[in-house]
Amino acid sequence: MADINVRTVYPDRFYASHDLSAAQPAPVTGWWDAWVMSDPGVMPPVADLVPLTADQWNDRLSGGWGVQGGALVAMTEEQLADAVPLAIRAGFALTAAQNVVWAEYGSLGDAVPGEWISYQKAVKAIVDGTDTTSTILPAAPVETSDV
Repeated sequence: MADINVRTVYPDRFYASHDLSAAQPAPVTGWWDAWVMSDPGVMPPVADLVPLTADQWNDRLSGGWGVQGGALVAMTEEQLADAVPLAIRAGFALTAAQNVVWAEYGSLGDAVPGEWISYQKAVKAIVDGTDTTSTILPAAPVETSDV
């Protein structure tokens, strides 16, 4: 797939993936920026993805998202808790946050703002089990990207 034009196969830049066999709304299981993939062959087929607007992409860390009827929808904490355990959701949030921090700050040699460090530590505590009292994910800081 490396020899083809990625934009032909993935005409939208941003996508969400989900378990196609899950009851809907089905939690988002992956976020894809197709046009920056070094190997788009690792992405699911475009027919299995939900295209996103730039605003939806920028808002992806703000809460629990699902797919219903081929569209991105906000899921309630109750729906998410029924579908995906908090520690698993925290793992996804931590990976997404680390990607944002690297892209926005680390790769540029800039200092990481304290709010992003605090957020990652809070989410990591949920992932590794040292935070046993949280029942929801903390709010992610706002991205500064112009994407």
